[in-house]
Amino acid sequence: MSEKFTKRRIVELAEKLNLDPSTDLTSKIEEDAETYSVMSRRTRNSNKEDNPMKKRILISAGAACALLVMGVCLVLFFGNNNKAYADYYSYEQFDLNMTAEVSAEFIENQNRANKMFSQFVMEKLPYQGKYKAPAATGEYTVDGNRADAYPDYFGGTYINVDGKLIVTIKDTYFEKRYREADWYKELAKMLGSEDFACRPVKYNYTELVNGMSDMAFGSLGKAIKEAGVEVVGFGVNDYSNGIVIDVKTEEDAAIVKSIATSDMFITAVVGDVEITDCLKDTY
Repeated sequence: MSEKFTKRRIVELAEKLNLDPSTDLTSKIEEDAETYSVMSRRTRNSNKEDNPMKKRILISAGAACALLVMGVCLVLFFGNNNKAYADYYSYEQFDLNMTAEVSAEFIENQNRANKMFSQFVMEKLPYQGKYKAPAATGEYTVDGNRADAYPDYFGGTYINVDGKLIVTIKDTYFEKRYREADWYKELAKMLGSEDFACRPVKYNYTELVNGMSDMAFGSLGKAIKEAGVEVVGFGVNDYSNGIVIDVKTEEDAAIVKSIATSDMFITAVVGDVEITDCLKDTY
């Protein structure tokens, strides 16, 4: 039974090999796959005579499709060895999970992802490798770690729609074939697995935690308070790669946006909710 090579299918298989599924590649494979399919039908309906032209066409189609065949074999090989990378699981691989209705497979994947991240935080931080981040500019901590406790390339983590771990990487380090990069190999060792995927972001975690320090203890938080805005809450959003500042009204949001002008800060209107005591004490 033959498989129809749609553009989406070609993109999926190419991504599994960390290839660039360009228009030229997909068009060539579709063309050759169709040629191969037509020739196969003609062959079945013709006499078994030695036809040099037929051989040339079949060899050409076979060469064009060989890469995809090899990709399928590699996926099967990795799957049989329990080394299924996170970016083999979903076509929408980077989407944040937003539902509580999940499968048993999702829960198993999530438990594995949580174990990997816990190992990273508990055993590998503060980071002491060659990609050391600049010194922290404030005292704010996440899980007891200051801004400079993280690798300079690290931007945060979240769980995707398959329950897999996604690690965001500062765009100055990211490259398309990132699994060949030294920082990726180091990160995989710290996580104790390669069962995760990466995507590029603008800010690393050092910059985000420094931004939290500026909100909690620095001039930014003071400026917002002096402008008469009550901040309901604020925190790092790893998926959005920013710091979300919750306020009560649209008017407050407009004031905050005029003060926190960096696109690192994301203002959200949450309505009339009670501000916690610990947040009141921050300012």
